[in-house]
Order: sequence, then structure tokens, then C-alpha cells
Amino acid sequence: MRARTAILGILLSAGVAGSGPDRDALVHDAVENYFRSVRLMREFAVVRRTERIDFHGDGRPKSRENWTQHIDFIEGVRVGWTVERDGKPLRQDELVRNRAFARRTAAEWKAKSPEERTKAIEKAEKETGYLREFPDALIFTALPGERINGREAMVWSFRPKPGYKAKTMGGRVYEAVTGKIWLDKAERQLARIEAEVTRDVGIGGFLAKIEKGTRFELSQTRIEPGCWLPSHQFIRYSAHIVLVKGIHRSVDTHYHQWRRANETIWTGG
Repeated sequence: MRARTAILGILLSAGVAGSGPDRDALVHDAVENYFRSVRLMREFAVVRRTERIDFHGDGRPKSRENWTQHIDFIEGVRVGWTVERDGKPLRQDELVRNRAFARRTAAEWKAKSPEERTKAIEKAEKETGYLREFPDALIFTALPGERINGREAMVWSFRPKPGYKAKTMGGRVYEAVTGKIWLDKAERQLARIEAEVTRDVGIGGFLAKIEKGTRFELSQTRIEPGCWLPSHQFIRYSAHIVLVKGIHRSVDTHYHQWRRANETIWTGG
């Protein structure tokens, strides 16, 4: 969902009100450390548990489902398959089918030409291009430091910069976001973020709209020096997409048992 992706751009909005070399250096480090962790994530397996709730327009729950996935490596390719649904382990035949599908997915990726793989990766990276906007899009105000998981964290609140006009479609969300961010003091890594959309935001002209009240939270944990990966992520959003009725949904995801791959990771050779 583009709403979810856009809000993730706030992750890196670590800085203080004003400008100057100290702020610029901090923001630069935060960007580089975030993207480094994103790249390192490709080398890790994890157990991911997700609950999704769909709501009626008046806020009443309409449907609820949850599932657990193993994100692991098959022949060196990182893929995922579901092992549990609605609190119950899948039947053996379902597990076999899911793992077989994951194997096919891995095989299909390896069968792509180098050009096709490069194109797919570049497309994914392009979709996060709006992240480069955050230093100019928001105003940051320093708050008293806190401790998270026994580590010192720098804390800031943030709000839209008056008059800022987004340069990308995803960057439009910066025009209506407020929140709070925690940055690990020693490693300048994102530890936690909370954000909320304060008014309706149009994305892609008339094509879609993220509604006021959309909320996003993310917590990260230190896996190893210089590598911080998600431990919990929550989003509740309301959005309208052209020709599609409104979507009102929450997605709550917990990550457990991060570990490096126990086999050689396939690098495309």
C-alpha cells in the first residue's frame, strides 16, 4: 500500500530544529545507517507474525486474520512461506504446498537474466526515492533524551515545514505528518518512531487519498554492531483509491528470531 510506504519515509527524519554542519552530519549518518541496515536485512532470516484487521467506515471491526511466516533462504535466495494461520499450525499438506511455492519463487528469481534482476532491484529502490526529501520537508525540535532497551537515545518531535512542496508523489505525506523519533545516541540508528497524518493528503493527484488519523509506529532492535532491524511495526490507515471503495485497515507485525543465513547467499553468479 502506497500509504504505508510513504509513511515509512519518516523513519530517517532525525535532526534538530535549524540547520548547520552538526545537523547535516547527523542526518547524513542516519540516512546511510538506515540504508545499510536495509541492505543487511537481505542476509537475515526471521519469523514474522502479522495481524490484519479491516474496519467499517465508522470504525467497527469487519474482519480479522493473523498469520506467521518463516522468512528464510532456499538455495541461497531469501523467500517466505506461511506456517500458521489464525493461531493454528497449517496442515502438513498446506505446509508442503507453501514451501513448494517458495522454492518455485526462488527458482524463478535465479532464472531471471542479470538485466531483469537489476531492473527489479532498481525499481524497488526508485520507489523509496522520496526518502531523500525528509531533511527539507520537516521541522525538528529536540526533546529530553531517553533510554530504550538500556541504551541512550536522542529524541525529537517533528512537524511539517510551512510552505514545503513535495518533489515526489510519496513525499506528499510530509506535508501533513507530526510525530516523534528516537535515535540511538552511540550508533545513530533508528530505535523508534511514532507518526500521525493530521489532514487528508492526496497522492498522485486524484488517484488516491491518505486520510487524516492514519498512524504509523516502528521499533527497531540492535542485531549486531551497526545493524538495526525491525522488532515491531504497526500501521492503521484509511485511504481512498480511484475506482476502489475506501480502505480502513490496521496491520500489526512482530519480528522474532533474527539470524544470519545458515547457507551461502546466492549472489547471481
